[in-house]
Amino acid sequence: MPEVGLARARVCAVHGDRLTVLGPDGPWTISQGGALGSPDTPPLDRPTVGDWVAVRRTGDDGVAVDVLARTSLLVRKAAGRAATAQALAANVDTLFVVTAIGPDLSARRVERFVVLAHHGGVTPVVVLNKADLDPDIEETARRLSARLGGALVVPTRALDADAPDALAPWLTPGATVAFVGSSGVGKSTLVNRVLGIEHQETQPVRGRDDTGRHTTSRRDLLVTDGGVAVIDTPGLREVGLWADGAAIDEAFDDVEAVASQCRFRDCRHEGEPGCAVAQAAASGSLDPDRVASRVALAREAEDLARRADPRVALETKRSAKVLSRAVRESQRRKGR
Repeated sequence: MPEVGLARARVCAVHGDRLTVLGPDGPWTISQGGALGSPDTPPLDRPTVGDWVAVRRTGDDGVAVDVLARTSLLVRKAAGRAATAQALAANVDTLFVVTAIGPDLSARRVERFVVLAHHGGVTPVVVLNKADLDPDIEETARRLSARLGGALVVPTRALDADAPDALAPWLTPGATVAFVGSSGVGKSTLVNRVLGIEHQETQPVRGRDDTGRHTTSRRDLLVTDGGVAVIDTPGLREVGLWADGAAIDEAFDDVEAVASQCRFRDCRHEGEPGCAVAQAAASGSLDPDRVASRVALAREAEDLARRADPRVALETKRSAKVLSRAVRESQRRKGR
């Protein structure tokens, strides 16, 4: 439990072992003390942008001594081969996944962000930017929503002064929203519109491939005049999956509804007999590309679990041996 008399402050930015927080008296740069400052503390137990922390005052300085209970946590796999987690933001209500009309529009990339949101307990909203480039933007948004299993897709044009109006249902006083997306999709421009200031420098996209340079270099939390906490993140071309099967099931609830009819409860939808998902994909009642995405993400999550937890890897290896012996025994009997 936090000590009595500690101040409560919200993390706006992380600079190594220092934090910029927003407390009762405004912005404040503090250090991390106790377990928070220890290199042995697990990554997800350390403060991240959006966290509420308990701060002990020491003269004009302050020390964060505890991370208060979180309502949500957005996590991705950290860069590199090691199976380690990296927190993106905490206590987020809505994740705006920004994509755009043009070469960046990839349903599979958006799906990964949607899974990330579900895993973190956050509501995903897909923002389809540069709507003026598509004469039939409403139909494109409808198709993308269908491809994402009914996820909410909101068309917008970040260059318009009234662009935040499309996001108004989620920009309510006291809410916390985060923006993710690739460079060049207009994410920073949209964040500037929501904030009402030029918080992030924006750069034009490259003409040869319609992509842009990274303009956001770190995660920051700022509060609008209307009391909305806004978290911007660096451009993410790809996001390393850090999710369990439950998050994937939630993001692909349309596929899971059909999967309940599969012959085997542990059906992986990879050619097993009596697979209702495969039958639905073949008949067109499920999008084959969406089914393929779900299978690929499930494989990735299982591989991550094996590498993150040696016990899971051992159990998987044992299960594979048991299955292999059963197959060989079945083949031996048939050969009699």
